[in-house]
Amino acid sequence: MFTPIKIPIAKELYDSRSVHIVDLAPFKASAGALWPEISAGVCSRFENILKKRLMPTDYYEKATDTRYVIVTPKVENDDGALFAYRAASEFETALNGHCDPTQLRIMRGEWGGSGRIKCVPMRADALATLADRHLPSEGEANLRRGPSLHSQTRSRLTPDAGQCGGIAIKPRFEPIWDAKNQAITTYLCAPAAITCEVGGVRRELTPEDLTPRERTTVELACLRAGVGSLSRCVESGDRFLLGVSVSFETLCAPNGRMDFAGICRGLPGIYRQYLNFILGDVPLGVTQSRLADLAMVLRPFGNIIATVASGCRSFTSYDGLGFSSLALDINKAPADSERIRADIIHVGSAGRTTRHGALILNAPDRSTLNMATAADFQFLHGRAVGAPLPAPKRMTRLAATAVLPESADAGSEEWF
Repeated sequence: MFTPIKIPIAKELYDSRSVHIVDLAPFKASAGALWPEISAGVCSRFENILKKRLMPTDYYEKATDTRYVIVTPKVENDDGALFAYRAASEFETALNGHCDPTQLRIMRGEWGGSGRIKCVPMRADALATLADRHLPSEGEANLRRGPSLHSQTRSRLTPDAGQCGGIAIKPRFEPIWDAKNQAITTYLCAPAAITCEVGGVRRELTPEDLTPRERTTVELACLRAGVGSLSRCVESGDRFLLGVSVSFETLCAPNGRMDFAGICRGLPGIYRQYLNFILGDVPLGVTQSRLADLAMVLRPFGNIIATVASGCRSFTSYDGLGFSSLALDINKAPADSERIRADIIHVGSAGRTTRHGALILNAPDRSTLNMATAADFQFLHGRAVGAPLPAPKRMTRLAATAVLPESADAGSEEWF
């Protein structure tokens, strides 16, 4: 089977087994009639995984609506196939919560003449061999994450509440404004800085640098830090709601789910009324059964706010699962003002059917806040609302005039 390509590939790269194809056709088939609507989000998700893993000498090309040609000139033997397998398995795990190797469609590229590539499917036994070599638990930290950290070994630090598995975080608390009650009621515990030690030097990481396992480590550290601050405030008589982010991938991975649920089960029951879990990075086109499975994990421990992917226009997957609110994360939306405006309108409308109004995350400016409040978003988050704090405060009055653009008066008073 031949596939047309736009970027010429040197014949010697085929000979060195540096050319592979990952076909997303199984995901297209499972999406059925929804594929035209969700294909952009699905493909973007896979491309983000590739970009995170590719070395500077590597590249990829989207050859058809489902096929990606991946070229890894510097690899040896079957490492190119292993790279393709890791990207494809991470994608399936992120989308479905687990990876079934029989559902992966990976092909070896052979010379097919000018502008064409011959796709030779890898046999089931070859995929099984790759699955045996794919060990994400400890090897994940050494996979490609870009030129800055590739081929560098980290020294592991002694774990504690904010520093675990070589990753250290400095937490901060970001205020969330309740527009209906005109108050800062919730603080989202998030990392102010993420660092790791490489070659004896401590380096700062961005969220995009993190492997799935490291992201879980950061989320668990934020949970511990947030609950620690909450316990001190509750003991002193102060009250606030604690927002804790947990990614879709973390709860889909067996280890991540077990670790997160294990910490939550150890919390005193009195804290659960103050916890708001924000289920992040929910993919476009996710099934209701998958969301129900994750909601079941979190529901015993607090309220659940589920994020909605940019471009989502059907919210039936979220119905009847007990989510207290829906959320739109502006940081995860494309840099398209019209797309963002449409997302705000649709999520705001869907949020009216939940127990509370919708939440907007990482609003960059007051113009975005204005659109959100006009679309009936009840909860607003971002620097336009307030600067992050090193420690949370009690619930505090904050008038609408202090947050919205037409503000003419600002002030706050403590709640007693």
